Amino acid sequence: MNGTYNLITMIEALALVPIVARFGNKLVYVFSLFMTGIVMFFIPIVDNEWLLLLPMILFGIVWATMMECLIL
Repeated sequence: MNGTYNLITMIEALALVPIVARFGNKLVYVFSLFMTGIVMFFIPIVDNEWLLLLPMILFGIVWATMMECLIL
């Protein structure tokens, strides 16, 4: 799970630069915080270990977004 999260975070951080440049870091950061709340809600609900990869992938995306917006 942690490897999936880290791999997605690395890829998303590279792809996120044009998105932040287009929409602005505040809007992207607010969207990321909203998505983090949704992902954190679904992690304890998922029973299957393979289906748990989906919230971890989404968490990797929102974590990269939060870190990118703080830097830019």
